Amino acid sequence: MEFSYLAAFMIGLLGSTHCLGMCGGIVSVLNVENRQNARSAATVLRSNLSYNAGRITSYALAGALVGLLGALVSHSTLGTIAPVGDCSPASS
Repeated sequence: MEFSYLAAFMIGLLGSTHCLGMCGGIVSVLNVENRQNARSAATVLRSNLSYNAGRITSYALAGALVGLLGALVSHSTLGTIAPVGDCSPASS
């Protein structure tokens, strides 16, 4: 199976709905709260920066854990039962 640029584009496009629905909603609520409480621009900036730093850190840690799990599976005997990342036919 060949991975194409179109497939990568479609995965990214479909994944963006998560960001629009979840991340966009959370930031909107944070900004409405900041506006209602008449907070300073520095406080609003700090709030948005801390939210995004937490989000990026969470995704990086989740990606690292999934990558570690994949590496463990591919280097274990389970990797011979269910090969990960190798779709080529077995040679005899």
